Formats: sequence, structure tokens, C-alpha cells
Amino acid sequence: MKVQEEVSEYQARYIESNTKYSAFCGGRGSGKTWIASRKSVKLSEKHRNQLVTARTYKDLSQTVIPKFEDCLETYKIPYKINHSKHTIVTDRAKFLFLSCEDPESIRGYTEFNDLHMDEAGWTKKKAFTNLALCMRGNSNNKTPPTYNFTSTPRLGSWFNKKCIDKKGQFTLIQCSSLDNPFISEDEKEMFLDVCSDSEELEQQEIYASLDTGSSKNAVVPDKYFLLDKPIVLNQPVNVGIDFAGQGHDEIVITMANETGVEICKHIPQDKEPDQVLQTLENIVEGRTLCNIVVDDTGGYAQGFIHAAKHTEFKSLIRRVNFAESAKDDEIYANSRAEMYFILRKYKKEGFNTSVCKNLREECAVTIYYLNDRGLRQLIKKELIKQELGRSPDESDSVCLSTYYPFKKRSAIVSQSPQVIKLR
Repeated sequence: MKVQEEVSEYQARYIESNTKYSAFCGGRGSGKTWIASRKSVKLSEKHRNQLVTARTYKDLSQTVIPKFEDCLETYKIPYKINHSKHTIVTDRAKFLFLSCEDPESIRGYTEFNDLHMDEAGWTKKKAFTNLALCMRGNSNNKTPPTYNFTSTPRLGSWFNKKCIDKKGQFTLIQCSSLDNPFISEDEKEMFLDVCSDSEELEQQEIYASLDTGSSKNAVVPDKYFLLDKPIVLNQPVNVGIDFAGQGHDEIVITMANETGVEICKHIPQDKEPDQVLQTLENIVEGRTLCNIVVDDTGGYAQGFIHAAKHTEFKSLIRRVNFAESAKDDEIYANSRAEMYFILRKYKKEGFNTSVCKNLREECAVTIYYLNDRGLRQLIKKELIKQELGRSPDESDSVCLSTYYPFKKRSAIVSQSPQVIKLR
């Protein structure tokens, strides 16, 4: 490779590192995937097969593989690519690109010398464990394997712990977004502006800090739970209903007003829609009801919606799919992220949630980050379930109850929903 490219000091140190473990912990725009491709291609010239991973197949096809193609073309290395098998072959080595979405699907790959994990902090530890077993070398090169990671940090992740511990032969390079001389001042200013309302996000996404405090970049930091103000009763209320999915999920009904949560009711998932409806009638009896906001993700709310169609509740029901577009789609990746940030605003102002037994714990593991489009996004629910050992049903229900204004539409509920009077 005779072509010379301009690289920063941090990038050069990572590319040239030759320890068993090498980690580039960088902020947004620090060139993580770019330098991963350069380091990998450099190693491949020594007849070393390369195993390269990303969080998702989308990341592979749209970001990682194009970066590797660009690198090979820049260095004028002939190659053949098989898009269906996600492989690139040169005259000296093979590159295999894998998604870490399903760690159990990445077993059985052997004859690889080096592992490169893109956004390692956002992948499951099981993926790394399974992949590490693939590093057995090939017939042309049996030298010891190397394990190479590029990622934005994520507090509490196996990647952060590995970087902090630095056990064995370990090279750690940390680089903030502002350290990269190849991005414009406008881009740097944009990064700072997007993260301006969150010190935790700024430390993680811009300064690549491996330790950003106890909040773990939670949407609702733990410190906000110390700000509960006294709740004011007899105010108009919203109801949020999170319906049970599969497994051990519960149905959770939350009734809240602008000052706090009044009732947080847990119902076994095997309750029939009519029983859920009856529970709702009992909870809201005699109250001014603004909205009934239901989680319609996965279709689990359909039975309840059908049961309520002959009642006046029908006109108050608002369906929300957590995966759908946010109201403010220039800031949030989807409605799930948006509603958690709305709860964050309420909690910061002293919204009382003392009746919620699980909310604090669930919020502590509901972490957010900036996605590739610079939008605020929450980590996948599956990761939250792994941390908790259950679904965050309570926090989802509370978020539903605060998603819509409390005074936009209202009704006074008597003993039966059939006699609701809409205002």
C-alpha cells in the first residue's frame, strides 16, 4: 500500500497499534468506521482474514461495507465483492461482514485472524464471546489473533468495562468529536448544540467519556426522582395503558394529572378486555378525563379497543405505536423516544411519581443516544428487558399518560362510561 492518507494523531495511533486488544473510543464524527477499515485492510495485506461486524445489517450495507470498498479502491487493491454473502476477497485475504443483531447466529465462523467490531458498545457481550471463538487463523497465517473495537462509549456496557479495565495487552485511544481536524467547525457546533441540554449525552457522544455518572445516559436521570413536589388532586387526568405482550409482561394502567401520577395499577396479562375495561371504569369514576392513550404496538390493544367501541371511552382513545414517527421528527427518532423525553420534562419540573413502585428502576436503564441521523433514540427494548429481567411496562404506561396535553379534550365520568359528557 503505497498511497498515503492524511490522518489525525489519534487515528494513526489506532491504525498502527499491534496489541492483542485495541479500542478506539470516539465521539461523533471522529472517523471510527473509517479508521476501522484502514486498520483492517492493513492487516489483510499480511494474509490475515478479517471478520468485521456492525450492530445491524443496515449499518453493514449503508456504512461499513462502503467504507471498506472505498479503502480498497483508495489503496488500489483489486477485490471481488459478494453482496449476498457479505464478503470481500482480495488476492491476500478474505473479509466477512456480520450483523450482531442475533448473537446466536454468528457461531461457526472460523479461519479468521482479526476481529473488528463497529459500535461495539452498542452490541451484546454474547456477540463478542461467540465471535472470539472464530479467531483461529488460516492456512497462510497462524499468528495470534487481534481484537479491535471502535465505538462511542455506553456506560454500563461490556465495551466500557473492557476499556476501563484494560486487562492484558490493551491499547485504548480516546478521541472527542472536537479533536478530529477533518470535520468542519459547523459540524462541531452542531454536535454541541444537539447535546446542549444534557451533560451526560455531551460527555458520551462528543467527549467519548467512559464514565458519565450514575445516570447511564438515562432519559430520566435518577436525580429527577428527588424533585417530587406534592401532587394536586381533583385535576383533569389522562390515562395511559400499556398492554402486555409475550412472556411475563403485565398490563399497566396509569392515571395522571399535570402534577403527578395518582394511580398506577398492575393487571395480569391474562385478563380479558372486558375486565380491563371494568378496571378502567373503576379508576376514572367521577374524574375529568382528557385522553386514554393506549400502546397499539404489536396489536395487543385491539381487544380493549373493540370492547370500548360501544362506550363513550371510544372518543377519548388515542392509539400510539412506539415505532411510529415522532410529532417532532427533527429531534426524535420515533414516538417512543419523544414520549420518554416528555416524561423527562415533567420529572425535571417535580412531577410526582411516588405511587409508581418500578418507575425509578426502569428509567435508570432506559438509555438514549444520537442515531446516525443525529436524532435522539432509545436503546432497544430487548436490551432493557435483559437489564431488568422484565418488560418496562410501568414506565411505558406513565409515558403514555403524559404524552398528550391534559386539557385539550375532557369528559366527566360518572359510574358508567355510557353517560360520559364530552366538553
